[in-house]
Amino acid sequence: MKKTIAAFLCVGAILAPAAVFAGTVENGFGNTFVVTTAQGELRYHFNADGTVSVTNPAGETQSGTWTMQSDQLCITAAGGQPSCVEVAADKSVGDTWQQQGADGSSITVTLLAGR
Repeated sequence: MKKTIAAFLCVGAILAPAAVFAGTVENGFGNTFVVTTAQGELRYHFNADGTVSVTNPAGETQSGTWTMQSDQLCITAAGGQPSCVEVAADKSVGDTWQQQGADGSSITVTLLAGR
């Protein structure tokens, strides 16, 4: 379970000012953000109702909520504290990009169609 909670903290991988950010997450509704880290692949599912789930490389899934606070996306794992990060701007289904993860490591993010 610790690995799943840590996966929420990697959200910095996929996650620019609020107006631009909204497009990236909205493009993810009904789709899958795949975040590849040195520890493996994480799959994020963001929903219009403010909920999110993440599945870690071991197949464990944890639910939480997401909100925008100023220019950051904040995710709160069930029973946890919010973790806030900036978001890549203007990404759409089919896009793949590199960016810095929450821990400072290099990660790859892909927005795939469907769940």
